[in-house]
Amino acid sequence: MNVFAWILGIILAAGFGVLGATKVVGLDPNRVRLGYSKRQFQLIGLSEVAAAVGVIIGVVSTKLEWVGLAASVGLGTLMMGALIAHARVADDGKKIVPALVMLLVAIAYMIVVSLR
Repeated sequence: MNVFAWILGIILAAGFGVLGATKVVGLDPNRVRLGYSKRQFQLIGLSEVAAAVGVIIGVVSTKLEWVGLAASVGLGTLMMGALIAHARVADDGKKIVPALVMLLVAIAYMIVVSLR
């Protein structure tokens, strides 16, 4: 795997590992504003943490790159859902940018891994 894929994978894994963990333990302040129950937000967070682990597996193991690719597809899907959730409550650009940036990082990771 090339250096660019490693960098993108580390960004995805670190970002979603932390963001997902904050949702799982209930420290993310966006839950109520976005209209999710505590259980729904915990499941979203658990999905983010699981995908972060999948990306790490894909980055570390050349034989399991497909795991990282699948995890990044899942993260991209989650971020599209996040963009929809933000649009639903009419969030301004500052609140939408993190989800958009992480979607773009997930897409970039998918492309780099797929072209290898």
